[in-house]
Amino acid sequence: MAAGPPPRLALGSGDRTVSIVDPATGERLLHLKGLHTKAICSVAWSADGKRLALGSDDKTVSIVDPTTGERLLHLQGLHTDTI
Repeated sequence: MAAGPPPRLALGSGDRTVSIVDPATGERLLHLKGLHTKAICSVAWSADGKRLALGSDDKTVSIVDPTTGERLLHLQGLHTDTI
């Protein structure tokens, strides 16, 4: 879980998805899926709120646009264990 620019909260899951929600209402603003093959273990917002980093049990990192869900970068081969 990572708090982003209001009103957004990013929630990674064992089902390989990330939900971006409005924490005040619980409304899901965006549901990201198909970016990783194993559980999402870590999420972090960029300082300006324009990017979201996702670390996974599949040993990769995705950088996504949290408004559109587009994957901008997929980093592989940097780690040998969960990120």
